[in-house]
Amino acid sequence: MDEASGTLLLAHHNLDWDNFPALAAGLLDEWELELLLQDSGADRHSWQLGFEGTRIWLHFEHYSGCWLSADDEEGRATLRWLSQRYKD
Repeated sequence: MDEASGTLLLAHHNLDWDNFPALAAGLLDEWELELLLQDSGADRHSWQLGFEGTRIWLHFEHYSGCWLSADDEEGRATLRWLSQRYKD
């Protein structure tokens, strides 16, 4: 969890552009996140997610990696909670 930017960095050894949707779907299932909106561009996936009434974002860029972010303090609190719950 990067408190300064309000993001939760995620890592997976096989993550790439082509398998992101399948790996992300597995993450959503495991973490009990709801997919609200899905957008993909030339080099970026951005998915809006819901978790117990809070909205957060899942991002993937081929060269930058994968992370969760939040638009407000409620979302950041959710990210902090998720980072502790799924630390390993």
